[in-house]
Amino acid sequence: MLVTIAPRMPLIGRFVRSGYHRWRIFHRLIGLFYTLGIIRSLVVDAIPRHDDGTSPLPRLISATGIATYVYVELIAPRRRRRHPHEVEAVRNLNGTTVEVTLKPLAERLPFAAGQFLFVHFRGDPALFEPHPFTVSSAPREDRLRFSIKASGDWTGYLNEHLRPGTHAAVDGCYGMFDYKRGGTEQIWIAGGIGITPFLSWIRDLDSEPHASIELFYTARSEQDAVYAEEIEGTAQTYDRLRVHLSYSLRDGRISAEQIAALTRGGVTGKDIYLCGPIAMTEGLARRFRKMGVPASRLHWEEFNFR
Repeated sequence: MLVTIAPRMPLIGRFVRSGYHRWRIFHRLIGLFYTLGIIRSLVVDAIPRHDDGTSPLPRLISATGIATYVYVELIAPRRRRRHPHEVEAVRNLNGTTVEVTLKPLAERLPFAAGQFLFVHFRGDPALFEPHPFTVSSAPREDRLRFSIKASGDWTGYLNEHLRPGTHAAVDGCYGMFDYKRGGTEQIWIAGGIGITPFLSWIRDLDSEPHASIELFYTARSEQDAVYAEEIEGTAQTYDRLRVHLSYSLRDGRISAEQIAALTRGGVTGKDIYLCGPIAMTEGLARRFRKMGVPASRLHWEEFNFR
């Protein structure tokens, strides 16, 4: 807990910095610490008991936790199927964001629009650790595309050093961020690089001809709205897709009230999908709840990897 919390604490965080690869080592040891704690409890007979002391529930919970840890660390990695790919292209979009295209070296990886996967790149120890990325290509494409913004040490290193020809192993896909589960009237809200799952949806619109969509794409500046031109071009093809672009440096932060005012028919009765910085998604979700949107109508994907 200290390893996780210390870098984020005021004052202390200035002197304690830990990269993801170091944090990941400690994270994987949590199950071992848990197991040692259970063993100690058994040895000193300190497991809480019910009235007659014969309830098996505490021991059952403990055994389940240990079994889960053993499965995740020892069994699941051997059962997990990693798909071999090769980096076909690394396209610089605006100086801080790159679009990576992966070519399959075996069978094509099936996925649903909006899902994410884990990738580790071979040949460079700094890039070998697996990181999650949302796929921005459409499921029908024979290539995987995802966009990566340099927002931390690891992503910054990747943006500078990843080259075509690098071999990659892909694990996935995962996630249930799926607009096809929603109703016929939807609102999509993307902040910055949070546009990636919506890109996959937009590129897959042919497979869902019924949903009427209001897309709000907000970025810091026009330079940061790296896919604005493609999205606006798609909106000209599909009448049921309306696009609203805004830039925080020029227009300020977008609000739930602005979204409601610009949406045909308001937000009531519509499914709302959000992806972007956590502060943005949580803040908008709270405002929508106060405006009467039920929690079942709010869907968001969180991302905070750096």
